[in-house]
Amino acid sequence: MTLQAPFTRTTSDRSSARRDERGDELVAPLEALLAAARDARAPLLRRLRLIGAVGRRVDAMFQLRAAELRARESGARGAAARARVRALLAEAHALFAGQLLPALRPRGIALRAWAELSDGERRALARVFVDEISPLLTPLTADAAHPFPCVASLAPSVAVLVRAPGGAGPRYVGIEAPPAAPRFVAAAPGGALVAIEEVIAGNLASLLPGLDVVCRHSFRVTRDGRPLRSRALGAGGGQRTRAAVRLELAAATPRELRLLLARGLGLDSESDVDECPGPLDLAAAAALPLSPESGTRETP
Repeated sequence: MTLQAPFTRTTSDRSSARRDERGDELVAPLEALLAAARDARAPLLRRLRLIGAVGRRVDAMFQLRAAELRARESGARGAAARARVRALLAEAHALFAGQLLPALRPRGIALRAWAELSDGERRALARVFVDEISPLLTPLTADAAHPFPCVASLAPSVAVLVRAPGGAGPRYVGIEAPPAAPRFVAAAPGGALVAIEEVIAGNLASLLPGLDVVCRHSFRVTRDGRPLRSRALGAGGGQRTRAAVRLELAAATPRELRLLLARGLGLDSESDVDECPGPLDLAAAAALPLSPESGTRETP
């Protein structure tokens, strides 16, 4: 009788298995959170918190483990994990916009885009913008004389292409929402809520007087959050800007602006960019003013 050699894993087999396990380790917890958020029997507050947790976990995942999700660095398995994350995010945004936000409206909570507001609501928000938000903003430009401005990690921002009257081609202006500003702004007490980046974008005429706005779209950058090693310190001992690892864009962002942002941030315009059909920051779902005490609890 011929004895068959026992099966042993080669180094390559073990390495592939570990990579596959890492892919599941990255994505499986997110899929579990999203599955729980889909449960229509759960209270609405819990579902919003779960969607917010999906957003926070994705942010943290890119901050700490971006190299495993970037196709150009991690190969085919990294690209597959990245595709799974992208598909999961599309489902999470669809759930948030298609089910959870409509469920909030009968409870007096409406999240609206600037274009959906009445003239009166826009005027009210314009006053809030001038009095409370505009003094905190610093528009930064990029052109032949100015490098692409630094954008803080996870900060909602507005990318604007502007043209001076009679000037040459459009140039870029970036506006970052200040940390002190609320994530959502109310047009009136108990009225519609508007994301801070929408308020900024809707009031560019007062923020950038004398310039013609060619287009403006929201974006959000995630930067590497791993601890910096000593070699990552600048010559003077200060930390260099952490590398951008992900760019979130409004789905309607034109290709010209998409390429400009990706190039300025040192990202691939396809593999490192996520398009979002609604508010860019899923984690902000948990910041919506819904509480059991307000009589908005659903029966599980």
